[in-house]
Amino acid sequence: MAADAAASSGAATGAADIVSTMHSPDHDMVLILDFGSQYSHIIVRRVRAWRLLRAAFLPLPPSILSKGRIRGLILSGGPFSVYEDGAPHLADGFLEAAEAAKIPILGVCYGFQELVHRMGGKVEAAPQARVRTR
Repeated sequence: MAADAAASSGAATGAADIVSTMHSPDHDMVLILDFGSQYSHIIVRRVRAWRLLRAAFLPLPPSILSKGRIRGLILSGGPFSVYEDGAPHLADGFLEAAEAAKIPILGVCYGFQELVHRMGGKVEAAPQARVRTR
């Protein structure tokens, strides 16, 4: 019951809740992976307006990508560095599963850094922090 309420309101939930509350396989959705951004609520509001919303906290297994009709992934920002101890990361195989399913991915701030890092790129610090730190 709480999972249904969270899913319909666009609140972030865990992987099991997402699978159990997905609409029929015919329902298109955009999955938002929340890395702790101050602005995730804005992303959620915009995607909810398209009636395509599912928001989730990490970790999510790659198998989530075969549930329902996920039409896109948005990786939110967050107050972390990809090199920081304890920073959240995508599960091993997640990007490969998204690529195999031909699901487009948008990385915002930390989400983009995570994409670059996972794909073997280098993330460097800016001279000045762009967001408030924890």
